[in-house]
Amino acid sequence: MKKRLIALLLALCASAAPAQTFSSGDPAAMATALTGMGYQPGAIDPNGGTPLFTVAINGLETAIVFGGCTDGKMCKYFVLVGRFTDLKDAPAEWTNARNEDYDLGKVWVGKDDRTLGFSMPVPTGGAQFSAAEMRFMLDQWAAFIAEISQSAIAAKLVK
Repeated sequence: MKKRLIALLLALCASAAPAQTFSSGDPAAMATALTGMGYQPGAIDPNGGTPLFTVAINGLETAIVFGGCTDGKMCKYFVLVGRFTDLKDAPAEWTNARNEDYDLGKVWVGKDDRTLGFSMPVPTGGAQFSAAEMRFMLDQWAAFIAEISQSAIAAKLVK
């Protein structure tokens, strides 16, 4: 997975912009593109200049949080954030091991609700994405989620 995340970023940064693209730095453009791809993103929350919206990816509600924005646009990166609400109090040794496994993906236990959270930043500099590139990135996110889930099941953390 570690190599896949690095390959993903290299592919996104190096790809030539095809005819049908959208700005990865524009939350509204990304939400519209996701709708065109068959996803159902929620309303964009301006969130004090770091806009975000949620969308189900492989059945898991994922927040897409934008950062490095100017007036809620021209964002430099976004972060995919998810949470397993049925997995609480994962041992520190297990979460630390997951963080060693992934170069960009991060795993943590929520301070208040003790559920397992995970994220993956996507530094884009506002690059243009095609629908195919976005789908590839979301497929990598889904694979990351699946690997964490399977690891939790194998460690008997999910009851």
